[in-house]
Amino acid sequence: AIARGAPPDPDSILWDKAQKATEEDRWKDAQKHLEKLIEKHPDSPRAADARERLKGNVLLKIHPYCVNGPADNRVDLYMSGDGLTGSAEDQELLKRIVETSFEEALRLAPFDAYGSYFNWYRVHASSAIHGVNTTDEDQTCFGGRHGRKGAGNKGDAFVDTGLCREFAKRHFPDYDLFPVWVDGWNGWGRADGICAVGTTHFRYLPRMIS
Repeated sequence: AIARGAPPDPDSILWDKAQKATEEDRWKDAQKHLEKLIEKHPDSPRAADARERLKGNVLLKIHPYCVNGPADNRVDLYMSGDGLTGSAEDQELLKRIVETSFEEALRLAPFDAYGSYFNWYRVHASSAIHGVNTTDEDQTCFGGRHGRKGAGNKGDAFVDTGLCREFAKRHFPDYDLFPVWVDGWNGWGRADGICAVGTTHFRYLPRMIS
């Protein structure tokens, strides 16, 4: 007789379905499976993981948008967003923003001529709250906030570059540039923006290709 292992737990089945939907960019299905897991199995360890994925400061996935070669001889560009929860609506918004940004970049110098020297990645991250504000900067994945002393006006949106570098080094240490779009909605207005961190050798790129 063939020995059979114990069947997987129902919460693990829902978790695996959510993971598969995430990998396939089926964000509504992923959200549905995670919410069902929390509802049906609220005390399971997977339910805690599901809550964090929906409203926690965590990496959800890295999607290769356009990979043109090995990391050691390409400029590796990863882009994400801050102030976006793990909801389907927010993650679909992030996908649109990142891919539109890439498409626009490839029509401009130096990317129009040197786009094949870059590897392009879409990074899906979840924040504990939607939007950023002037306080509680640790509530978003990248410390997004409105305004700061000595830089810009009250409506400007910023991220914590230290948190961005730490996140990048932990999840994709081969990165050269990591721009983060900030959802600047805070209840009274919005000031979206893109902030970026990069490695030392990336700063010499314009000089190298000019």
